[in-house]
Amino acid sequence: MLAVFTNHLTYGANDIEVDVAGFTIKQIALAYAETLNLDPAAVAYVDVVRVDSKFVVEAGQRIEWMREYGRKGGDFWSDREFRERYSVDDDEFQWCLNSGLQPLRSPSGRLAIENAVAIEMGSRLMQLRVERGKNPRLKSKFVDEDSCAIVIGEKSVHVGNCKELKLFRRLSARPGQRISLDSLMEAGWGIDTPVKSALQQCIARLRRKLHVAGMTEFVIESEVGFYRLLVNEKNS
Repeated sequence: MLAVFTNHLTYGANDIEVDVAGFTIKQIALAYAETLNLDPAAVAYVDVVRVDSKFVVEAGQRIEWMREYGRKGGDFWSDREFRERYSVDDDEFQWCLNSGLQPLRSPSGRLAIENAVAIEMGSRLMQLRVERGKNPRLKSKFVDEDSCAIVIGEKSVHVGNCKELKLFRRLSARPGQRISLDSLMEAGWGIDTPVKSALQQCIARLRRKLHVAGMTEFVIESEVGFYRLLVNEKNS
């Protein structure tokens, strides 16, 4: 007896099982819009991966439509929830939106989907952070790469090619912006990320070095999940 592979279509509380293999997402959405009470602006995910309207569905695949990120009553975390849940800084937040990698909420019956997206999010963010660490645009004008020193105006302090310098470079590349703990740990330790207490100790040593050098122009602020470097160049 031949196995029959059907597709599971879901939108909100509505779901049906039909055979739509060989059809595009657009064709399927038009055919079952009334049955599923489908929002025309909803985004399609096939087996947890976001797809466009031209995607051709294969037998056995699961299709779920969800409302766009940021829409009132949508199925995704708010901007604030997104930042806190995934500990992303401003650049990473914008990158996630541009890439279409949007974290799902956990409504009834969708926990497995949210977990799958969270795993994918973590993997993609780690790759992004590693690549950003190699990106020349993240160089800081307050770091003398040749002497491994922090500089501002006529002041300078030799730090050495150590984790404190790497953390300062990451913070000072985006003065005033919140930088996530995960992003800083990637900058300082790479793939072998430490426990957060190691990062806190490193930040404490960096603050102490700046204080001893009289570099009052730099203030490292902390809040839950983030650090931020404030720079007052008028004092230099």
